[in-house]
Amino acid sequence: MQAGEAEHTLLEIDRVRRRTRRALHPLWFSNLVAGVFFAGATLTSAVATGPELPVAYLAIGIPLGLALIVRHAMRLECEIGAEARALDRSAGIFAALVAAVIVVNQLTDSPVAWAFPVAAGWLALAAVYRDSLMAVAGIALAVIATAMIAAEPSSAGLWTQLAMSLLLIAAGLAGRARDRA
Repeated sequence: MQAGEAEHTLLEIDRVRRRTRRALHPLWFSNLVAGVFFAGATLTSAVATGPELPVAYLAIGIPLGLALIVRHAMRLECEIGAEARALDRSAGIFAALVAAVIVVNQLTDSPVAWAFPVAAGWLALAAVYRDSLMAVAGIALAVIATAMIAAEPSSAGLWTQLAMSLLLIAAGLAGRARDRA
């Protein structure tokens, strides 16, 4: 085998490995579903006159969003003939992210501080799945949260949540386009 052929073979193996990883863990779909969910949550919170509408939205939206994500993952697993473990690294990262958001919300009065553990979780997912889109989104969310803390607008929490939802949607759409290319 010539050096050029060997190099081509190694590049092809690397391409197949990246594509397989993305097929097993399609972050774009989860990002898109979560982004749309949080956009709706932001809108619901902005127009609600009491706690009933946001609570109802969360009670319906969270199980529905999770069901969509799980259904999509199960369908993909069947298509490629591989089953993911029930408790993989992404599930651990998600659990740690939720726990960190709860702790941060209990320890601070800041309406924006929750964005920092979310950004850290996105960066952890980016590292695990070698996904540059999630890394960019995580850094952008941390920068936006910092700007919101510095600017102190009256609805900093809602603006940060809207930014988070738009970043998730953008990462989802860009990831889908990348994975289909």
